[in-house]
Amino acid sequence: MAKVHINQILSLVNIKYPLGLQGKDSNTLEKRKNFGKTTSKYKLDDNGRLCINNPLNKNDEKNIYYRIPLNHEKNNIINDIHIKNNHFGRDNVYHYMINEKWYYYGMVNDISYIIK
Repeated sequence: MAKVHINQILSLVNIKYPLGLQGKDSNTLEKRKNFGKTTSKYKLDDNGRLCINNPLNKNDEKNIYYRIPLNHEKNNIINDIHIKNNHFGRDNVYHYMINEKWYYYGMVNDISYIIK
C-alpha cells in the first residue's frame, strides 16, 4: 500500500485545505501539521482506492486498512451482502462488511436505512 501525501487525498475528493488552513502564517502552518496527522491514517491501495487504517481502534489491527466505498457503491455493497446472505439483519450485515474490510463513518445508519 502506497503512502500518500495529504494533497493527494484532498485532490481525490476535489477539495483544498479547509478555509481556516489556507493561509501561510505560522499558526495556520501548525494547524496544517495537525490536520496532516489526522489524515495520515488514510492511504491509497494498489488500485487507487482510499483506505483507512484501523478505524475501529482495535489493538491487534495496527496496520490493517479498511476500504472506503465510493458514495455510489455503498447501497450496492450493502444490498448485495444483505441478499446474498439470506437477508442478514443490520448487525450481521455490518459485521460481514467489517470482515470484508469495508468501512466508512455512518455505515451502521446506512445499513439500517437500506435494509428496513
